Amino acid sequence: MKELTATTSVIGTRQLVNQPLSALTTVWTPPYSTLMEQGIPTFDEQSLLSNYSYSSMYKAETLINAHLKRNWNTCWSKIMAISELLIGLISIIIGILIVVFELTLYQTGHGIWTGVTIFIAGIFAFLTLINRRHRFFLVVSFVHILAGLTSTAMIFVSVLGITLKNTTSEVDQTTDIVKLDYGLHGVLIGLGLLEKILCYTFLITIIRHTHKMV
Repeated sequence: MKELTATTSVIGTRQLVNQPLSALTTVWTPPYSTLMEQGIPTFDEQSLLSNYSYSSMYKAETLINAHLKRNWNTCWSKIMAISELLIGLISIIIGILIVVFELTLYQTGHGIWTGVTIFIAGIFAFLTLINRRHRFFLVVSFVHILAGLTSTAMIFVSVLGITLKNTTSEVDQTTDIVKLDYGLHGVLIGLGLLEKILCYTFLITIIRHTHKMV
């Protein structure tokens, strides 16, 4: 009888040892309904949401890149780039002339730094012929927003310069200098307005192409 009891205890001990660790230890986890009531997503839901958001963003960006490579109007990019390069170059030249002849508000140098910004925007517009990817187009959009803002500043300064020239009469200035002052500031106003139209048109075109596939 003792031998039978000892044999039974040994067999029971071996069965207990051979059981997996999860069967020996019990970990309490809150029920699924409690997690849902508290708004806490489970592990499976968290991994599913993260994978879904990543895959959705990647899929959307891939579709946008493919759409830009197929349907982006390269002719419009060439026109936009050439126009902005010319506007920027002319603005820089006029800004230098205003500083050299010390015309109204020459201290601001608004034609020079605005022209540089527009010239850089033209370079980025030209690069859209080569790099037609969504993230690069976001950079191009930011550069053109900056160019539009600087164009607004240039228009404001030039209008202010013409206004100051009308309100103050300087006897020692010749008629040619006065005409040159009005003419150069007037050209800067026209170039600024043209750049703003180009910037807004270019931004609308980018938005239409990038959000069409989202």
